[in-house]
Amino acid sequence: MYKDSTTDLNHRLLDASGTASAAISGEDVMRSGRELIDLWLHDHKETTPADVVRSCQGYLSRSYIYDILSGTKTAPSRDVIIMICLALKTDVKSADRILKAFGHRDLYPRDPRDLEVISCMTGGINEISEVNDRLSAKENRLLGE
Repeated sequence: MYKDSTTDLNHRLLDASGTASAAISGEDVMRSGRELIDLWLHDHKETTPADVVRSCQGYLSRSYIYDILSGTKTAPSRDVIIMICLALKTDVKSADRILKAFGHRDLYPRDPRDLEVISCMTGGINEISEVNDRLSAKENRLLGE
C-alpha cells in the first residue's frame, strides 16, 4: 500500500516544515517538557504564555495551561500537548521533542489523524479550531475529545 518507508516519509514532512529552533531540535540533551516549552518561548519572544492561553481558550482552562507551563502538571494528555504545541506555533520536529519529553509518542505520519495535524503544522495552520475542522472533515477524532 505504501511505497516509502515511514522514516523517508517523516524526513520529507520534516524537511517541508523548515528548520526547528536550535534549542529544541538538539538531540544531545534530554530535557523535561516544561524546559523545552520554556526554551521555545525564550527563542520566540513574539509568543507569550498569555498568547498560548488565548490560543487554547475554549479547549483548555487558563489555570490548567499555566500549571503545565510552570511545571505543576507533569502528565498532561497527548492531545493537550499537541494543542499547546499548536498554540506555541512549533514546527513538527519541536512538537515531537515536546511530546516525547512529556512521555508521549511523537506525531506518526502513517496515523491519519496525526498526518492531518502534521499537515496543518507544516502549512502554518495553528488555530486549534481550524485543525479540528480539518480532522472532522476527514472523520478523525478531534483534539481534546
